[in-house]
Amino acid sequence: MIEAKCNKKLDILIDQISNYTQKLNAIDFRPYQAENFKKITRSCILNDGANYTLVWARKSGKSKLLKCLFFGLMCLMPALSYTELSDEFDGLKKFRDGFFAIMAGPKLDTASIPFNELRQQAKTKHFRDCLEELNLTIEISNSKHFELSNGSKANAFSGSEASSNEGPGAHLLCIDEASMLTTFSIYKILKPFTAETNGVIVECGTPWKKKGGFLSDIDFNKRHHPERYIEIPYTEVIKYSKSYQNFIDNQLLSLPGGKENPFFRMNFKLEWLIVEKAFVDPTEFRKLATSIRGAMEPGCIMAAGIDWGKVNSDTVCVILSYDQNKASVVDLLCLSRVKYSEQGQLVIDFLSNYKLSTIIPESNNIGDPMSEQIEHKFGKIVHRQNMSTPYQDKIFTNLSLFITSKSKFAWFDDGSREAMDFYIEFTDAEQELKGQFLTVHKPEDVEGTKDDYLFATALALDGALNAKLVNRTYQYRSFEL
Repeated sequence: MIEAKCNKKLDILIDQISNYTQKLNAIDFRPYQAENFKKITRSCILNDGANYTLVWARKSGKSKLLKCLFFGLMCLMPALSYTELSDEFDGLKKFRDGFFAIMAGPKLDTASIPFNELRQQAKTKHFRDCLEELNLTIEISNSKHFELSNGSKANAFSGSEASSNEGPGAHLLCIDEASMLTTFSIYKILKPFTAETNGVIVECGTPWKKKGGFLSDIDFNKRHHPERYIEIPYTEVIKYSKSYQNFIDNQLLSLPGGKENPFFRMNFKLEWLIVEKAFVDPTEFRKLATSIRGAMEPGCIMAAGIDWGKVNSDTVCVILSYDQNKASVVDLLCLSRVKYSEQGQLVIDFLSNYKLSTIIPESNNIGDPMSEQIEHKFGKIVHRQNMSTPYQDKIFTNLSLFITSKSKFAWFDDGSREAMDFYIEFTDAEQELKGQFLTVHKPEDVEGTKDDYLFATALALDGALNAKLVNRTYQYRSFEL
C-alpha cells in the first residue's frame, strides 16, 4: 500500500514536471515524446543510472525532446530538492547545488544546436516570464554553455576522439547522433561524465552501416531492459503530423527504390544495414546474368559510364539501359595496352553505336583531355564527375541497392573476356566504411585484381537514375540523396 502511494505520488510529480516543461518551452509534446520525457525524468529522480537508447526517425523531434528535457530539469529539480519530496525520493537531494547536464554529439556543432535554440528562446517575453515565475535568471548563455541562477549548468561537448574532453560530473548525459560515434568515444570519452553521479544516459540516433557502442547498448537494452529501448519509425510520427507525411512522400518520390532505398531504410524505417567485407555475393550475382549483349528495349534510358585507365589500369566503358526501375548491362568495352592518346577516339566509336541519354566519365575536371574529347563530340549529355568520397558513397550505395534487390539489375554472360572480367571484378570487390562513407574497391592484398568495371557501372547507373526524357530530349539533373 505504501509503495503504491509512493508510485502514485511520483507519477503526479512527473506529470507536473512534464506539463511545466512544455509551458517553459511553449511546446505540446507528441504522445511518444511525453512518454519518453516521463521515463527519463523518473530515472533522474530515482537516480537509477539508467542508459536509454532512442532510435528515432529523422526529424521526429528527438533533438527537441533532449533540449526540453535538460532545460526543464535544470529549472525545476533544484527547487524540488528542498521540498519534503526529497525525504521520499532521496535522489532529489543530489540536485541541491544544481542540475548538471551534458549534451554531446559527433561534432561540437551538433551538440550546440539546443544551446543556440535556448539563446533564441531567451529573447522572448514568454520565456522571461516563465523564468521570473520560478525566480530564476540566466547567468550564462552561449553556443556551448548554459547556466541558471539556481546553480544548474549545461555544457556542449564533442565526442570526437580528437577532442580532449574534461568536465564536471553530469546528472544527465544526452548523446545525439550516437551511431556516428566510435565505441571508444562513447565508452571512454563520454560515459565517464556520469561515473561520479550515477547519472542517467540517453543515447539517440538513427541506424548506420557499422557496429559500435550505440548498437551494443541497444542490444543490451533489448535483452535486459526492453523498457529503456525506444524505437520511433516514421510510421509513428506521421500519425501526429501532416507536414511530416508530406515530407516522407517527397522523400519517396526522389529516392531510387522508394521505401527500399538504403538511406530511407536506415533513416526512417530504422533498419541497421551493417556493411560486410564482400560487395556482392558471388552465387547471387551469377543469377543476375540474364540480359543479352546489345539488347535494347524501346523507350529505355541509355547511359554510359567511363573509368579512364591510369598508369597500370585499363580504360573501361559500361553501357546500361534503364526502364521501369530495372538496370541492365547492354555492352562493355575494355581498352588494354592502348596508347592513352588513342583511347578517346576508340571510346567515341563505341559510344556512337547507341542513342545515349547521358555519359558520365570519371574526371578531375581540370586538364582532362580524354573527357574533353568526349564532351566535344557528344555535347551536353556528357557530365564529368569527380570521384569524391561522398559521391562514391552515393553511387555505390545505389548500385548495391539494385544488385541486392535481385529483380532490379541484370548483366550478360556471353562467354567473352569482358563478361568474365566483369563478373570477377564484382565478386572480388570489397566494401568498407571510411568515417561515415561507404567505399568499394578491389582487394588491397591481392595482386593483379581490378575494379574498373565496378566504377564504370556505378557511374552509368548514376547517369541512368538522373536522366529523364523531356520533349524527346534527354536532360541530366543534379541528384542527391
